[in-house]
Amino acid sequence: MIGKSEGLAVDGPTHAVAQCKRLQNKLNKQLVKTLASRAKNSHLLKGASSLEEVPILCFRAKNRKSFNLLKQSRNLGLLTYVWPTFFGRLISFSLSIGRNEFAARLFLSIDKEISKEIIRSGRLHFFVTYDSKSSPVFEADFNSGHNSLRELESFCASETIYGDDELAFWSLMNPASGKNWQTFLSQEDAYFINRANVAAGKINRLQNLYSQEYALNLVLEKSSDMTLLQEKSPFMFEILLSITDASSNIAKTVKLIERSLEDPALLEEMISRRFSIFGAVEGLPDDCVLVFDAFFSFFQIISSVTNNGTRRLWLDGAKIPMRANFIELDWRELAKCDPNFWYTFEKFDPFSIYPFDIGHFLAPNESEIDDADIFSSLRLDCSEKDAELCSAALLAEAEENSQWSIPWGAAVQVNLEECEFLYFYQIDFEIYFVFRGPSGYLYGAINTRTGNFAFPNLFNRHPDTTTNTPNVSENTEARSAIKLLVCSVVRDFLVVEEREKVFSTRSKQPMAKKFNHGDNKLNVVYLPRVSYLNAEAGPLLQSFTEWGEKTRHKVQPHLRRSQNSSRAQQWLAKSYGIEIPRGFTFVRSHSRGGLTESKRAIYRSKSASLLLYTQVERSDTKPRWFEFEKDVSTLMADLGYEVDHKAASRNGDGGVDVYAHHKGDDESWIIQCKCFSLDRKIGPNYIRELIGSLAAYPAGTRGMFVTTTTFTEGALDLAAKHSIKTIDGERFTQARAGSASRKSLK
Repeated sequence: MIGKSEGLAVDGPTHAVAQCKRLQNKLNKQLVKTLASRAKNSHLLKGASSLEEVPILCFRAKNRKSFNLLKQSRNLGLLTYVWPTFFGRLISFSLSIGRNEFAARLFLSIDKEISKEIIRSGRLHFFVTYDSKSSPVFEADFNSGHNSLRELESFCASETIYGDDELAFWSLMNPASGKNWQTFLSQEDAYFINRANVAAGKINRLQNLYSQEYALNLVLEKSSDMTLLQEKSPFMFEILLSITDASSNIAKTVKLIERSLEDPALLEEMISRRFSIFGAVEGLPDDCVLVFDAFFSFFQIISSVTNNGTRRLWLDGAKIPMRANFIELDWRELAKCDPNFWYTFEKFDPFSIYPFDIGHFLAPNESEIDDADIFSSLRLDCSEKDAELCSAALLAEAEENSQWSIPWGAAVQVNLEECEFLYFYQIDFEIYFVFRGPSGYLYGAINTRTGNFAFPNLFNRHPDTTTNTPNVSENTEARSAIKLLVCSVVRDFLVVEEREKVFSTRSKQPMAKKFNHGDNKLNVVYLPRVSYLNAEAGPLLQSFTEWGEKTRHKVQPHLRRSQNSSRAQQWLAKSYGIEIPRGFTFVRSHSRGGLTESKRAIYRSKSASLLLYTQVERSDTKPRWFEFEKDVSTLMADLGYEVDHKAASRNGDGGVDVYAHHKGDDESWIIQCKCFSLDRKIGPNYIRELIGSLAAYPAGTRGMFVTTTTFTEGALDLAAKHSIKTIDGERFTQARAGSASRKSLK
C-alpha cells in the first residue's frame, strides 16, 4: 500500500541545461527590490521567487567574488535537477561560473505553482543579490537544450510519502548525501537537518510497520465493543479505520490527527481513548494502537506542528478538555549548543511520545540528555526487588499521610555525576521530576495516587574487544535506584512534619539557564542531609513492618446518599474527577484498620531518606518557609478549621498552600503563604494569582493571603475589591500570640 521513494534512474535524463542571456527589457524596479529584500531574509539556498507572466527567481550569491563574476558575465549556464525525497520532490537551479563551480543555487518544491509554470513553459527570468546589491536580470530558455524540463520532471517521478516542503528541503541538505552544496550551509543549519533526519527515520518506521516483515494484525473485527467505540468516539474510530484501510496512506492519517490541534474536544477524545482502548476493546488489535503511536510520534515533528522547527508541541492534561500548546523554542541557542536537539524525539515509548504538561516546567533553550550511560554510577546496596518494594511502600505512605505539597520548582541538590540538581513540579497527584546538569535534562513522572512511574530506560555500554563495538544492555539497577531516590524525596516532602530535619536550604541560583521556576524567585536550593549515591532498603523495609502488622485496606473514593453536600466535599470530588448528583455527598479515599493515629504521627516524623541513604552534615540554614507554612496551618486548626489539603501550583502561578474548611457553617478558605524578607513587599501580581486560583474552587470559597512581610497599596486595594483577606507579618504574629478569632477573619 505504501511504497518507498526511489532514487534517480541512470538510464534517462538526470538534468537539463539552459543558456542564459541578459534581459533587454528591464523588470519593474519595485518588484526587483521586493524580491531582493525577501531573499535577504531567506536561506542562501532558497532565495525568493514570484509567479509573473514569466516566472522570476532571485538568487543569493554565496560570496562577493561569486557575485562579481556573475554580475560581469553576459552569458551564464543554468543547470537544473529534480530531487526526490520522502517528503516531496525539489527542483534545483544552479548558476555555473566555471567547471563544477556554482556561484548561486536555488531550490523550489516541484509542487509549487511557480515550479509547474517553469516546467510547462521552459522559461524564467532571474537575477542575483549580495549585500543589498543586485545583478542585471537574465532570461533562461530550456526549450533549446538537450533535455526539456518536462522530460526531466516526468522521468524523475517518484512517490511522495508525506508532503512537507521544509522537511524535503532539509532532508536533501544532509551532509551524508555527499552533494556539493555544503559550502552554502551554515553551522545553524545542522539543527534543521537534524529534524529532517529524525522525521525520515519516523517515516521509515511507519513504512516498516506496514511491510510483510512485521506482519501486523491491522484488521478491525465487528463486535459490540467496536460498535460502542464508533458511537462514543467517532473521531478516534475514523483514525483507526484510516490506519487499517489498505487503500489509505500516511498523509491521510496524519491530516486526520492534525485536526485535533484546533479542537480540544477531538484532542481529548483521541488521547484519552489511546490509553483506554489498548487491550480493552474486543475486535481492536493491539497492533493498531502501536501504529497509532508511530503516527502520533511522526505527527509531532512535521513542519505544520513545529512551525518549521521553531516550536515544540505539549499536551496540557491539567485542563478539561485537553489543550494542545507549544513551547516556542530558542532555536538559535539550541542550534549553537545542541544541533542534535531533535534526536531525542526518536524515543519510542508512550511516555516519550505523549508530552504531557512539559510546557509547565521545560525552558525554550533546554535539550534532553542523549547518553546511554547516564546514571551508570548509581548503585543499590540491596536487591532490585527490595528497592521496588520500598518505592511502592513510600508512595502508598505519601498518598495516605500527605500533609504538604512540594513547592513548585523545588531544586534538590543530589550531586550525581551527570546532574547536580533534581527539580520537582507537582500538578495535582502527578509529580514531574527533572534531573538537570550541564549537558541537559532528563525528566520523568510519578503519580502518588496510582503508583505509576514513568522514566526513560537506562543502559550500560560494555566494550566488546573482539568486534571493537560496544555491547549495550539495559541498566535496570540504575532505573530502580532513580525510582527509589525520587520516591524517598517525594515522600519526605509530602509527609514529614518537621522537614527541616530532612532538608536545609541555601539561596543561590543553581544554574544559568532560564528554567520555569514560577514563583520561586528566592532561588531556594534544598540540601538533603544524605548522599544519594547508594541506597540500602533494609532499614526502611524494617520500618514498614509494623505498618503491615494489622489488617489495613483501602476504601476507594465514592458517593453516598445525603441531603447536603458541603463545599469541601464538592471540592474533593472535583479533585477526583467526580460530579456529585443531587441527593448525594462525596466520601474521599481513606484506609480502614492499620496504625493508630499516634503511631501514624511517629511515621510522619521519620525521614525515608535518612533510613535509605548515608547521612551527611549540613551547616546551612533551616528553611524558614517550612515553619511558616506549618504555623499558618496550625493557626487555622486552632481556630476550629480542618486543614485537610495543601495544593501544589499547576504552573508556578502562585497556587494554593493551605485549604481550610469549617464544618460548623460550611466555610472554606484557600490560603497562599509567602515567607519573604521584610524589604520585599507583596504586590498586586500575587493577589491576582490567588484570585485566579479561586476560579477552580466551589462558589463561596474565600481567599486569604498570609505573609511575613507587608503589602503594597495596590495589593491591598485589589484584595479589598475581590474580598481577599490579607494578613501581614505583624498581624500574623499577633494572631499566633492568641489574638485571632474566626470573627476576625470575616
